[in-house]
Amino acid sequence: MAARLVPHVRHHQDTLIPDLFGGALLVLAVGSLALALVQGPVSGWGSTSTITSFVVVAVSAVAFIVRSTRAKAPIVDFNLFRHHTFAWANGAMFFSNLGFGLQLLGLILLMQDVWRWSALETGLAIAPGPIAVSLAALGIRPHLKMPEGVMAAIGVLLMAGGGILIGALIGAHANYAAAVLPGWMIVGAGVGLAIPSITTAGASSLAVHQTGTGSGVIQMARWIGSTIGVSLLVVVIGTATGVGASPHNFSRAWYWAAVPLVIGALFCLGTTHRPVGALRTLSATD
Repeated sequence: MAARLVPHVRHHQDTLIPDLFGGALLVLAVGSLALALVQGPVSGWGSTSTITSFVVVAVSAVAFIVRSTRAKAPIVDFNLFRHHTFAWANGAMFFSNLGFGLQLLGLILLMQDVWRWSALETGLAIAPGPIAVSLAALGIRPHLKMPEGVMAAIGVLLMAGGGILIGALIGAHANYAAAVLPGWMIVGAGVGLAIPSITTAGASSLAVHQTGTGSGVIQMARWIGSTIGVSLLVVVIGTATGVGASPHNFSRAWYWAAVPLVIGALFCLGTTHRPVGALRTLSATD
């Protein structure tokens, strides 16, 4: 269908290739941080491997920043962060998805390692959450007349509240309908309100020619936050997964997930400092 329907557009021949080396440095920094967080509880926080991983994080992160300030086509253009709303939106996306990463993997491991559900049963149990995301994003969000930052903050707080509800109700025995489903639907609705609103708020603060790159940077913050959140789950629940895993550890994970989510909600409110909704046209030197 794309071959037939998508119009042929000739790209600018003078467009620079993005700085792949800078991208590799960023991947190295995030991957090393995830490795350090996952292996820390196993190898020990003072072990040579864990300390080495953190050193690699620091060196590669600094190298990435220096490289990005000098490259002709950096992976991340730090000039975008001169727009305060855009900077707040990236923080909101990072922290909200850090918390959601804790929630999602924590729920999957609870069902499989504590309740002993199959992968298929777990997948079907997860499905109502994404359905709630779509219903909130397409059915509710367009009818709410409020600033994007406020709507995003409400969504992120719903994610935190739904998670706390699940953490308070889950136990060693499967009680999906009463203990998980209500909170999981609240979390899904929160995601449906928050993620599109954060993206819109951040991109709307940029010039027209910056919105594509800006949206990409915001989505990168989303997935870096998710990666670190998944890694932090190991720190929160320890290594007690598999047979004999304690539901108490997973309850604790849901409570801890609320911390970055509340921080993310505060960042969402930061995006309301400037008007949202109309793209500002800036000069090339702005």
